[in-house]
Amino acid sequence: MNSFGKWLEQQLKIRGWRAAELARKAGIAEPTLSRLINDSRKAGTQVCTAIATAFDIAPVYVFRKAGLLPPAPEGVVSPTVDEVVQLLSQLPEEEQVYVVRMLQGLVATKGSAVDDG
Repeated sequence: MNSFGKWLEQQLKIRGWRAAELARKAGIAEPTLSRLINDSRKAGTQVCTAIATAFDIAPVYVFRKAGLLPPAPEGVVSPTVDEVVQLLSQLPEEEQVYVVRMLQGLVATKGSAVDDG
């Protein structure tokens, strides 16, 4: 299992950010962020929420990565089920139904795109 610090480093790399940029966007002191990245400090709920806001992802996802919540159900890597639910809840009901139907279609045809390849 990767540490929270390693996960933070990966997220910074994916976004092309430096730690200072995350610290600024999250409103976290740079030394605090450095200790999180080095795994010499545990993240609390406020810091996780600030990081989630800066990364524009569901806080529950960061909470799981920080060990504040149990891991996501087996087989769920990213985005988490919680993140999908949060995103769906932000859509109008008609669009929620559309997205659910798309997902149902994907599940119904699971593997066919690989077989056709």
